[in-house]
Amino acid sequence: MRYVGQTYEVDVPVPAGSLDSATITRLLETFHERHEQEYGIASDQFPVTFVNLRAVGRKQTVEHEFRSPSTTASGGDVTDTREVYFDGEWQTTSIYYRDGLEPASELEGPAIIEDAHSTITLNPGMNAAVDDHENIVITTK
Repeated sequence: MRYVGQTYEVDVPVPAGSLDSATITRLLETFHERHEQEYGIASDQFPVTFVNLRAVGRKQTVEHEFRSPSTTASGGDVTDTREVYFDGEWQTTSIYYRDGLEPASELEGPAIIEDAHSTITLNPGMNAAVDDHENIVITTK
């Protein structure tokens, strides 16, 4: 909240419950109190405006089991190799297409995993495993 024409705001917590006229009146009182605390002045002669209202919602949920994706591509085959520069030297590097990696696939670096939107580089000494939800989990030695 702030006075109309000001360029700085004062955070005022909104109590839980309905946002009725009594609550608005209490918010204005709290604003004036906080404005005086922060800036040494307050006046109910100036109009006050709400600049932001942040709401937090909470809902208790039950634990859901994630559906495993269906895989239609063949899994984990090297589709190509390339010479890639690692640690000051060119190394023959396996190239994989991400769509071809099935859950439980394991890869050892150096390797490159390509897809339409990203490229993952596994440096020498890195390993990757595809989990049941097709996340690529990378570990280093």
